[in-house]
Amino acid sequence: MRLVPGCACLVWAMVLLMAACGRQKDDKWLGSGSLEARQVTVGAKLAGQLVALFVDEGDTVVAGEVIAAVDSSKLVLQRAQLVAARRELGHNLVNARRAMELASEQYENARRQYERVRALAERGSAPQQQLDNAQIAHVAARTQLDAAKNALAALEERGKQLEAQMELLDAQVRDALVRAPLAGVVVAKYVESGEMVAPGAPLLTIADLHEMWVKVYLPEPELGKVWLGAQVDVRTDAFPAEVFPGRITWVSPKAEFTPK
Repeated sequence: MRLVPGCACLVWAMVLLMAACGRQKDDKWLGSGSLEARQVTVGAKLAGQLVALFVDEGDTVVAGEVIAAVDSSKLVLQRAQLVAARRELGHNLVNARRAMELASEQYENARRQYERVRALAERGSAPQQQLDNAQIAHVAARTQLDAAKNALAALEERGKQLEAQMELLDAQVRDALVRAPLAGVVVAKYVESGEMVAPGAPLLTIADLHEMWVKVYLPEPELGKVWLGAQVDVRTDAFPAEVFPGRITWVSPKAEFTPK
């Protein structure tokens, strides 16, 4: 319940408030106000054609319920391309690992050969030309091994890129389904199926009718009968036989003219 000091008693809805407990008992006063609820305007996260709108004004929805869908056919095709690219990458990774293993074996053979020839050359049992050839073969084998490792590392990084792209596409596909952010009632609809929508463009508005409030405009002389946190019973002109329990949660610090 929100209270605003007012200079008139013209209303959208007349409400009769009765203090239920507190400093004064059974105080009654008449005020004017409008019944309000928390409203959330739901928008699309993706741009595209709205292929389905599953709710209409007045429908009740639950939190997380799919209420609309944006065309995601292109995203699905892009995902299929990524799946094929990942399969191709898998084959290339197998070949790259085999190439690295072969390069590693060749390097070990070249290294051992070079060490043997060097030992013989140090004792004078091998000519310098043989040592030079063994050293060249050793360096070449090392270069081939480094190249094989770099090629494998590049393919592994490419795999990480494809995984990130897949996660992004999956998120976009999920975003194509518009879900209700809260439980409530659809109070306004702004688009129809088949229309093009932009990211963030409003599709509909949902109001949570489980917890509502009324901002009541009271004549200034009545303000002494209310206080912040007071429990009150509310009667409205629309439902005179029903009593709605409430609590005053806000009192305006300054007077305002009652809206017409």
